[in-house]
Amino acid sequence: MNHTYRLKMRAALWAMLGIACVASTPTMAAEPAWWTQQKIACGLPSSLAYNNWDGKCNSSPGGAARRVQEAEATAAAERQRQAEAERIERERLAEEKRKKDEEFIRNRDATASTLKGSSGAAMSQLKGPVGRGQFQPQGKWIRHGQHRLERASRQ
Repeated sequence: MNHTYRLKMRAALWAMLGIACVASTPTMAAEPAWWTQQKIACGLPSSLAYNNWDGKCNSSPGGAARRVQEAEATAAAERQRQAEAERIERERLAEEKRKKDEEFIRNRDATASTLKGSSGAAMSQLKGPVGRGQFQPQGKWIRHGQHRLERASRQ
Protein backbone atom coordinates (compact mmCIF):
# COMPACT_ATOMS: atom_id res chain seq x y z
CA MET A 1 0.00 0.00 0.00
CA ASN A 2 2.84 2.35 0.83
CA HIS A 3 4.36 1.63 -2.57
CA THR A 4 1.20 2.53 -4.50
CA TYR A 5 0.82 5.70 -2.46
CA ARG A 6 4.34 6.82 -3.55
CA LEU A 7 3.57 6.07 -7.18
CA LYS A 8 0.36 8.10 -7.04
CA MET A 9 2.13 11.03 -5.37
CA ARG A 10 4.93 11.01 -7.93
CA ALA A 11 2.40 10.90 -10.79
CA ALA A 12 0.47 13.79 -9.23
CA LEU A 13 3.64 15.87 -8.78
CA TRP A 14 4.73 15.26 -12.38
CA ALA A 15 1.25 16.18 -13.62
CA MET A 16 1.28 19.45 -11.64
CA LEU A 17 4.77 20.26 -12.87
CA GLY A 18 3.71 19.64 -16.47
CA ILE A 19 0.62 21.79 -16.12
CA ALA A 20 2.67 24.58 -14.54
CA CYS A 21 5.18 24.53 -17.41
CA VAL A 22 2.52 24.50 -20.11
CA ALA A 23 0.43 27.20 -18.41
CA SER A 24 3.43 29.51 -17.92
CA THR A 25 4.33 29.69 -21.61
CA PRO A 26 2.57 32.56 -23.32
CA THR A 27 0.21 31.49 -26.01
CA MET A 28 0.78 33.29 -29.27
CA ALA A 29 -1.70 33.13 -32.07
CA ALA A 30 -0.13 33.70 -35.46
CA GLU A 31 -2.03 35.94 -37.82
CA PRO A 32 -2.61 34.82 -41.39
CA ALA A 33 -0.15 35.94 -44.04
CA TRP A 34 -2.91 37.53 -46.14
CA TRP A 35 -3.81 39.83 -43.21
CA THR A 36 -0.17 40.87 -42.80
CA GLN A 37 0.03 41.67 -46.51
CA GLN A 38 -3.25 43.61 -46.34
CA LYS A 39 -1.94 45.74 -43.48
CA ILE A 40 1.24 46.49 -45.42
CA ALA A 41 -0.67 47.34 -48.61
CA CYS A 42 -3.11 49.62 -46.76
CA GLY A 43 -0.49 51.28 -44.60
CA LEU A 44 -2.18 50.05 -41.41
CA PRO A 45 -0.30 49.71 -38.12
CA SER A 46 1.12 46.22 -37.58
CA SER A 47 -0.55 45.97 -34.15
CA LEU A 48 -4.07 46.36 -35.61
CA ALA A 49 -6.27 43.30 -35.14
CA TYR A 50 -8.55 42.15 -37.94
CA ASN A 51 -11.62 42.48 -35.68
CA ASN A 52 -10.83 46.17 -35.08
CA TRP A 53 -10.37 47.06 -38.76
CA ASP A 54 -13.11 49.12 -40.40
CA GLY A 55 -12.38 47.68 -43.85
CA LYS A 56 -10.85 50.88 -45.26
CA CYS A 57 -7.26 51.49 -46.20
CA ASN A 58 -5.51 54.55 -44.83
CA SER A 59 -3.73 55.27 -48.08
CA SER A 60 -5.34 56.39 -51.28
CA PRO A 61 -5.72 53.95 -54.18
CA GLY A 62 -2.35 53.38 -55.80
CA GLY A 63 -0.56 54.67 -52.71
CA ALA A 64 1.46 51.50 -52.35
CA ALA A 65 2.51 51.69 -56.00
CA ARG A 66 3.51 55.32 -55.54
CA ARG A 67 5.62 54.43 -52.49
CA VAL A 68 7.33 51.68 -54.50
CA GLN A 69 8.07 54.13 -57.33
CA GLU A 70 9.42 56.68 -54.86
CA ALA A 71 11.64 54.04 -53.26
CA GLU A 72 12.95 52.98 -56.68
CA ALA A 73 13.63 56.60 -57.65
CA THR A 74 15.47 57.18 -54.37
CA ALA A 75 17.54 54.03 -54.89
CA ALA A 76 18.38 55.05 -58.47
CA ALA A 77 19.45 58.53 -57.32
CA GLU A 78 21.64 56.96 -54.61
CA ARG A 79 23.28 54.62 -57.15
CA GLN A 80 23.94 57.57 -59.46
CA ARG A 81 25.43 59.60 -56.60
CA GLN A 82 27.72 56.69 -55.65
CA ALA A 83 28.81 56.21 -59.27
CA GLU A 84 29.64 59.93 -59.54
CA ALA A 85 31.62 59.82 -56.28
CA GLU A 86 33.57 56.78 -57.52
CA ARG A 87 34.32 58.51 -60.85
CA ILE A 88 35.58 61.62 -59.04
CA GLU A 89 37.77 59.46 -56.77
CA ARG A 90 39.23 57.61 -59.80
CA GLU A 91 40.02 60.93 -61.49
CA ARG A 92 41.65 62.25 -58.30
CA LEU A 93 43.81 59.13 -57.96
CA ALA A 94 44.80 59.28 -61.65
CA GLU A 95 45.81 62.95 -61.29
CA GLU A 96 47.79 62.15 -58.15
CA LYS A 97 49.60 59.30 -59.94
CA ARG A 98 50.34 61.54 -62.92
CA LYS A 99 51.87 64.20 -60.64
CA LYS A 100 54.01 61.59 -58.84
CA ASP A 101 55.21 60.23 -62.18
CA GLU A 102 56.10 63.74 -63.38
CA GLU A 103 58.01 64.41 -60.16
CA PHE A 104 59.85 61.09 -60.49
CA ILE A 105 60.85 61.90 -64.08
CA ARG A 106 62.04 65.40 -63.07
CA ASN A 107 64.11 63.95 -60.22
CA ARG A 108 65.48 61.22 -62.48
CA ASP A 109 66.48 63.73 -65.15
CA ALA A 110 68.07 66.03 -62.57
CA THR A 111 70.06 63.13 -61.15
CA ALA A 112 71.11 61.96 -64.61
CA SER A 113 72.27 65.46 -65.55
CA THR A 114 74.55 65.53 -62.52
CA LEU A 115 76.04 62.19 -63.57
CA LYS A 116 76.75 63.37 -67.12
CA GLY A 117 79.16 65.97 -65.85
CA SER A 118 81.21 63.46 -63.85
CA SER A 119 84.87 62.62 -64.64
CA GLY A 120 83.83 59.30 -66.12
CA ALA A 121 86.48 57.30 -64.22
CA ALA A 122 84.19 54.30 -64.01
CA MET A 123 83.42 54.51 -67.71
CA SER A 124 87.10 54.53 -68.75
CA GLN A 125 87.51 50.86 -67.83
CA LEU A 126 85.00 49.79 -70.47
CA LYS A 127 86.57 49.14 -73.86
CA GLY A 128 83.37 49.07 -75.93
CA PRO A 129 80.93 46.66 -77.49
CA VAL A 130 82.10 43.07 -77.91
CA GLY A 131 79.51 41.50 -80.11
CA ARG A 132 75.91 41.74 -79.08
CA GLY A 133 75.83 44.86 -76.91
CA GLN A 134 78.22 43.51 -74.24
CA PHE A 135 81.05 45.61 -72.91
CA GLN A 136 84.53 44.28 -72.33
CA PRO A 137 86.50 45.43 -69.29
CA GLN A 138 90.14 46.15 -70.14
CA GLY A 139 92.65 43.52 -69.12
CA LYS A 140 90.04 40.83 -68.48
CA TRP A 141 89.47 37.50 -70.17
CA ILE A 142 86.52 37.48 -72.54
CA ARG A 143 84.72 34.60 -74.23
CA HIS A 144 84.45 34.65 -78.03
CA GLY A 145 81.86 32.21 -79.27
CA GLN A 146 81.65 28.99 -77.28
CA HIS A 147 85.21 27.80 -76.72
CA ARG A 148 87.86 30.46 -77.37
CA LEU A 149 89.09 32.75 -74.61
CA GLU A 150 91.35 35.70 -75.36
CA ARG A 151 93.02 38.32 -73.28
CA ALA A 152 91.49 41.70 -73.96
CA SER A 153 93.96 44.09 -75.54
CA ARG A 154 94.93 47.29 -73.81
CA GLN A 155 94.87 50.57 -75.63
